Amino acid sequence: MTRNFLKIFQILQILLKAKFYLKKPKKNKIIIFDHKGANTPYYKYFINSDCSILNVRGEDINLYVIFSLILKFKKISLKEYIIQYLNFVRPQFIFHNSFNIRFFEIEKNEFTFKFIKIFTQSELKNHHDYQEFLQNKKNLSCDYLFVWSEGMKQLMKKNILGKYIINGSFFNNEGPEIDLNKLESKLVYVSQYRTFKKRESRETKNTIRDEFHGLKFSWEQYMEPDLDVAIALKDFCMEHDIKFEIAGTSINDKIEEKKFFSEKLGEDGWTYLESSIERRGIYLTSNAKYIVTVDSTLGYECLARGQRVCFFSIRSKYLKSDYAKFGWPLHLSEEGKCWTTNNSKEDFKRLMNFLVFEDDIAWKKILDTELRDLVFYNLNNSMYKKFLKTNNLINDATN
Repeated sequence: MTRNFLKIFQILQILLKAKFYLKKPKKNKIIIFDHKGANTPYYKYFINSDCSILNVRGEDINLYVIFSLILKFKKISLKEYIIQYLNFVRPQFIFHNSFNIRFFEIEKNEFTFKFIKIFTQSELKNHHDYQEFLQNKKNLSCDYLFVWSEGMKQLMKKNILGKYIINGSFFNNEGPEIDLNKLESKLVYVSQYRTFKKRESRETKNTIRDEFHGLKFSWEQYMEPDLDVAIALKDFCMEHDIKFEIAGTSINDKIEEKKFFSEKLGEDGWTYLESSIERRGIYLTSNAKYIVTVDSTLGYECLARGQRVCFFSIRSKYLKSDYAKFGWPLHLSEEGKCWTTNNSKEDFKRLMNFLVFEDDIAWKKILDTELRDLVFYNLNNSMYKKFLKTNNLINDATN
């Protein structure tokens, strides 16, 4: 009874927020499944040409599709809505950018026309997120899957059939090309600052809250490892006369982000690199020889580009729960040449010595062996663009 009530309540919330319109969906060559990620830069090649977006999270509801289901005595459900919508559009290609199980559940035998499904991985999941997405379902399918790594391919192919293309991070591939021989001898720490937002008036930064996947922790618990690592890095850089910078992540809360670090680091001995919509992430780290992060996606992207990156994968230790594992979906040991889950003084010294003082041969060896299946880099997304050209989705003049 309680579960049914919650489901009804969720449906009512969606209906109250949704925009309704009454117009038959027009035929299009391309449809992007799910509004989430639909305006991503690597869909820009065809976003305004024979392309439409199918919203499946209640952003808007097409009453024409609903009425057509009623006239056909079909069950009013999201699955039937998707099938009917696609029957109106009759796309040749269906692209999907996030992890929505509904996309992988679309079965070709339910349609009278032919189409090709393409998945373009847009984010790095942890094991909790991935299991939540998968919902223990098997025998899913997709024609082509552009994934970030061999490790991701091996994970997804257990449940999703299709042709896998290892492409790396699309955003990373489109970033500025770097010359590993001309990087500045400086250390950039990747901030993972998150703005504290109250859910209830009495909440403070140390209030334990229900977060996600059954985990409970406070904002301070989550952010504490970021500060502890930053303090140790500043001391190390001052001792070895290395320029120390922190790459900001916040677009709308830069003042508070800088204050978050300066309250512990002081005002001297480090530089805050502001993030902006036009210049963030890989653009703030592309000239640095040394990168350090707790568990950010940006750290993996820098590693894929050949930069030296150390991971202090210690958030689980602070949250006292199994939050995130370094190198997932690979099954790596808890301690490695460029990562730690413990972060004792000995671990910190070990990682920093490897980061700064080890030679390029040692770094290349670890990238070619233990971390070979973890990251991948495809400059300018050349494989993806080749696929689009082969299927007449873009022409040779497209940059």
